Amino acid sequence: MKRYISYMMIGACLLIAGGCKKKNKEEIYPKFPPPAWTNEATGKYTSSMTAVVKLPNNLDKSYQASDELAAFIGEECRAVAEVVEVAGERLFYLLIQGEPSADSQIRFRYYSTSSSYIYHSDNILNFSIDGSYGNADQPVTLALKPDK
Repeated sequence: MKRYISYMMIGACLLIAGGCKKKNKEEIYPKFPPPAWTNEATGKYTSSMTAVVKLPNNLDKSYQASDELAAFIGEECRAVAEVVEVAGERLFYLLIQGEPSADSQIRFRYYSTSSSYIYHSDNILNFSIDGSYGNADQPVTLALKPDK
């Protein structure tokens, strides 16, 4: 019986000690002013492709009309998204501009007004003339991480 009580006391102490761990601080990321992302309007690019994407649930919950999503090749903005509600779901439509000869990688960036964070996507796609990435029936959910 003493042994049983000893084990119970040790178990209780371990439970109490385990519950006293310090909480990890929430990571804080740099804040950014609203970006000035714009679509190319000079006719520099003769080809395009489309993308229909949506935000992950954690960002969609805090979405505001002033948030922005854009597609980039390198550091150059090639498309700014138009937001459309389809069957109660918020979708982002992009007409991404490019060059026929370029084998260019496209990345997405998202600005959240509520946090002032800029997020970048893990989703990388290659520019494809008249190609598509997602559609209204099957939009691609972006994997977004805050810029550090």
